[in-house]
Amino acid sequence: MEVKAASICGTDLHIYEWDVWAQNRVKTPRIFGHEFAGEVVEVGIDPVQKILDVTERLGVDVVIEMSGHPFAIRQSFKVLRNGGRVSLLGIPSSKVELDLANDIIFKGANVGDLGSAHFRYMVSNTENP
Repeated sequence: MEVKAASICGTDLHIYEWDVWAQNRVKTPRIFGHEFAGEVVEVGIDPVQKILDVTERLGVDVVIEMSGHPFAIRQSFKVLRNGGRVSLLGIPSSKVELDLANDIIFKGANVGDLGSAHFRYMVSNTENP
């Protein structure tokens, strides 16, 4: 994986400034600055293992899966950190078997797609069409 872009999130800014919010919530030591986007540049490596190695086994916060390939969807959940989000944008051509307990429930994973966000908006605005 070649990192193309990296950033820090709002939580990281609180920690960098070590404000009251961070002092009351964060137990140190901890690794920060985990948002990144990259390109797979080496074929033959296990991408799940590589991502887990790079993130020191924490995984990533967000996965945007666009192929819809069942294997890629399963891998998306394997690299996800606890409490992370997977956005499924691709349409699978066949059934996708997932380990619901280990890859979603116990991780507290959030799963969504663009359609679900639109659906939530439509339902929340039914009084003012």
